[in-house]
Amino acid sequence: RLTRPCTMLLFALGACTGQPECVPSELSDCCLYKPDAQGHVDVPGGVTSIANRAFNNCWSLVSIALPGSVTTIGDWAFSRTSLASATLPGSVTSIGQGAFECTAERTNLSSVILPSGITKIPNKAFRNCNLLGSISIPDGVTSIGYQAFQGCGSIGLVHVPSTLVPCKGSGANMTGCSLGNQAFEGTIGYSSVELPSTDITLAALATALATATPAVAAIATAIVA
Repeated sequence: RLTRPCTMLLFALGACTGQPECVPSELSDCCLYKPDAQGHVDVPGGVTSIANRAFNNCWSLVSIALPGSVTTIGDWAFSRTSLASATLPGSVTSIGQGAFECTAERTNLSSVILPSGITKIPNKAFRNCNLLGSISIPDGVTSIGYQAFQGCGSIGLVHVPSTLVPCKGSGANMTGCSLGNQAFEGTIGYSSVELPSTDITLAALATALATATPAVAAIATAIVA
């Protein structure tokens, strides 16, 4: 853990990149840009990347506006903040590991809008965000990482691209697969099977129910009956 505050100058010089995490202190609240009295930050136009851990442990951050110039959000960039929602501009094509990870003390995130340009949702990206009520996975997503949405207990029905290949075994190894272990562990409405949009048969429905969570299967079975 850092023994010095992660000031804006240190971030600009790259001195905080790769460090375990910033520790809040009387000298620093671990925020790359200091939130206003309402906890809001307007990131300046022209910024193209939100650095690794840029707002990690920035407890006072409640909302943020990202300019259309941002293309990359680094590892743990917004983890352990008080963000209530996150709308990523269409320019964003990459988010890092643990970018929005929550904790028991910092689990305000309830709404996320991912742009269509996102193709990978990395390991632990939204882990433990228990208030996250819904998530729309863009059609172009080709990979969802290990524990990406683990512990997101408020998420309802989730559809993922049927082309994703579930990983076998345990751990974060994703060799030869594209849907990480425990990616949706603890969610109540996850189903990895995407039903065809037309000509749904009882056989197809039975196949889908076989892979759905017990809660979803019970609801769907009652509807069919």
